[in-house]
Amino acid sequence: NKVHLKEDDETIGNVRGSSNNKNNNDDLEKNDEKAKVVVTDDFDDNRDLGKIEVEQQQQQHNPQELPKQLKITMSHGYILIKLRPDLSLESVQHIQALLSASDTPCSPCRFYRSEKGLLLQGILKKNLAGILRGGSTQQVKLGPCPPKYQNQTPPKDNRKCPEYDPDCGCHGPIMTKGMVGWAGGGGGPDFFINMFHKPVDWWSNDHTVWGEVVHRESLDLIEDMFEWPVTKRGGMTYLEEGVHFEISAA
Repeated sequence: NKVHLKEDDETIGNVRGSSNNKNNNDDLEKNDEKAKVVVTDDFDDNRDLGKIEVEQQQQQHNPQELPKQLKITMSHGYILIKLRPDLSLESVQHIQALLSASDTPCSPCRFYRSEKGLLLQGILKKNLAGILRGGSTQQVKLGPCPPKYQNQTPPKDNRKCPEYDPDCGCHGPIMTKGMVGWAGGGGGPDFFINMFHKPVDWWSNDHTVWGEVVHRESLDLIEDMFEWPVTKRGGMTYLEEGVHFEISAA
């Protein structure tokens, strides 16, 4: 049930928002197709070399020097994400590597999926050797299971686990509103901002969480974006126009 998107930077455009609607959608059901978080099929043949280079870069970083916030800047505003190395150090180190390549624009970076009241999804990557490219092969180590969940029995349900995580392991907390993680239970480059008003327990602990939106104006902007023009494909809802963004430390 993965949705595969073709990247075309020339089609990335700016989208103008409409009225701000903060009403939560209480009708979202656990088995709704929209509750699935997907990844794009976007990778290259040099991913093994890239993984080695990323690991080398990560070894050079001092956790004390990690950025505190990631700023996503669009033409109409910005979203501040508080980084959470306590939940996934490797993911934050990877984001630090992206930020370190400040001379390279984040040309593939864009928001492309909008599920009102549930999530805003995008892609976060740069076209550089040694920087996460994404795809079906893991590039960033999945997050560790938080201590409070380590002794819990995994839920027995009918979820289909991905090949790279056949047991649907515990890789993060139960996501609450504002939490940011890698999509599809993978390690990027697709990510999403959870906006559901209650803990999303039906996702269990599948997702690696590396950030959290706590900035009120950023949350309001995301709510605005839920009102922008969308189109439905394959049971999911996509922005009619992808929204390009650049990244910086804040």
